[in-house]
Amino acid sequence: MSGWHENGLMGFKPRLRMKRFSLAIFASSSGRKARRVPFGRLLEIGLIQPGQSLYLGKSGKIEAIVRVDASLLCGELSGSIHKVAKQLLGAPANGWEKWYYVDEQGDQQPIDRLRKKYLEMEKNGR
Repeated sequence: MSGWHENGLMGFKPRLRMKRFSLAIFASSSGRKARRVPFGRLLEIGLIQPGQSLYLGKSGKIEAIVRVDASLLCGELSGSIHKVAKQLLGAPANGWEKWYYVDEQGDQQPIDRLRKKYLEMEKNGR
């Protein structure tokens, strides 16, 4: 006796119990709902410069150069911040979190900080 029957799978009727309906079960805490900002927008407003170096990870051992078209060049690899990080790491990667720049104090910061700065500037009408 295998498979679906009129009484359910293997003769067992599924029992679904939902307490109260809540919108909370449909909410997500992931950053995927965050407003999207093209990396090129940071070049357009001057937060990133063509020719600027970005570093993969906090250790900064791998360097890529920002191209005028907002792609990255890292050795023979070229592409978006996400694509190049994925190729280097061998796994899906959020480029906003994986690439770092050197700030005015000489500290490495994730480029996501610049994305957030841009969103704040946009929110304040600057």
